[in-house]
Amino acid sequence: MSDPVSKTLRDEYDRVQAQLDEASKTKDNIWKKRNELFDERKRLQKELDAEYQYKKTANDVYFTAILEHSKFMQEEQPQNWEEIQQEKQQELEGSGLAVAREERELAEIPAFQGEIMTCERAATETSNVPSGEMLTRKAEKIEEVFYTGRDIRSKNNRAPKYKKGGCNSLKLPQAVMEQLYRSSLEKRNTFKAHQAKFTVENKRTAEERIAKLTLMGMDSIKAVVDKTEIVAVIEAAAYNESRGM
Repeated sequence: MSDPVSKTLRDEYDRVQAQLDEASKTKDNIWKKRNELFDERKRLQKELDAEYQYKKTANDVYFTAILEHSKFMQEEQPQNWEEIQQEKQQELEGSGLAVAREERELAEIPAFQGEIMTCERAATETSNVPSGEMLTRKAEKIEEVFYTGRDIRSKNNRAPKYKKGGCNSLKLPQAVMEQLYRSSLEKRNTFKAHQAKFTVENKRTAEERIAKLTLMGMDSIKAVVDKTEIVAVIEAAAYNESRGM
């Protein structure tokens, strides 16, 4: 084995064996890296599965809560609607009572009360002035007013205000004064004759107005609560359908 050929073969063998050992070592390192990568992939897959499960659980909780909330609202809304109707009804009844009270108080005022007072004052002032004396225009002015069905609250139904004294005056003959006196009494008597009838008519009209206002108030009640949260329900239904529920 000490010949040159054997030595050459042995050296070649050692060189090849060294290369094989190096290749084997490189192979082992590569497989080690491969196994490490597989382990890393498994670890990441586990984390991904855990995150997916967390997301799935969160979605289940979210949409379950939406469905429960929608169901609760559907059960709660009739009660809320009734409460709103009751509150609205109480408000309408309160305001309606105030309007009705005012209407009835105004209707209780005797008809032509202002006109009768005007005629009586004119008759009194005319009868107390001697013939030929100075009579102010304001005092002798008598408005030609007769009831034509206007609202009892009209400003024209109030007694006119008279001013005492004044510089505009004239002398009236006795005949004119007597005619004014009789005219005032006739108008007063006419108003008094129709007073009871038109007072009753005013009361009837007031009750009709109260009835109309009550009906208008009832018709004005409107819904202010939505019946369902339709968007949330649709989303929940689509989610459940995608999961095969």
